[in-house]
This record gives sequence, C-alpha cells and structure tokens, in this order.
Amino acid sequence: MFQLEELRDRMIIDGVKRPNYVLDELTPAGLAVWFMDDGFKIKERGARQAKNCIRNKWICSRRQNIHKDWFKDTFGGTANVTKAGTLLLSVEGSKQVCKIISPFVILRCVITRL
Repeated sequence: MFQLEELRDRMIIDGVKRPNYVLDELTPAGLAVWFMDDGFKIKERGARQAKNCIRNKWICSRRQNIHKDWFKDTFGGTANVTKAGTLLLSVEGSKQVCKIISPFVILRCVITRL
C-alpha cells in the first residue's frame, strides 16, 4: 500500500490529479487502481467489442494528449481523446490493458467497468 500512497502524493498536486507525472512508473497494479477509479467500458452502436475509457476531463488538453500517446505507445492500437475529455482506447489497446490489469482488479467493485 505504501507504493500507492507515494504515487498519490506525487500525482495529486493542489488537489488535482496529474497522472502524467507518474505514467512511466505505473505498475500493472497502479494502472488497475487508476482504471478502477476513473475507467469504464463502452460499446459503441454497431460495434462487436467494447472499448476501455478513462475519464480525463479534469486535466488540460495538453496532458490528455500525453496520456493518449502513452497508452498508444505502451499498449498498441490507437487512443483518442473525445470532446468530453475522455481517453478512448482502441479494441486492441483495451485488450492489452485488460490482460495486464485483470489480476489486480477487485471484481465486485468494478463489474460494470470490465
């Protein structure tokens, strides 16, 4: 738990989450915690598979693009930022994220997110 407290202290500045400061240090468990806090899954009309999303509306567009590029480079596929500030991962990227975080996700709490 110490790791999470340390990351939280470095990531929350003036009461605002700034995950871009710790992206390269995120472990699979840390990524799972972030997803359980801000993540969700959507299935677009007519799509066969759902995509993972992370709410990013509380950060500026420059930082949203940092997150987008990090997810794309780390997990492959594509990532986009919606007008509402949500980071939308491609199906390929979503599969990779799910594979990495699934051992750490508390299933009962986030049953609708995975």
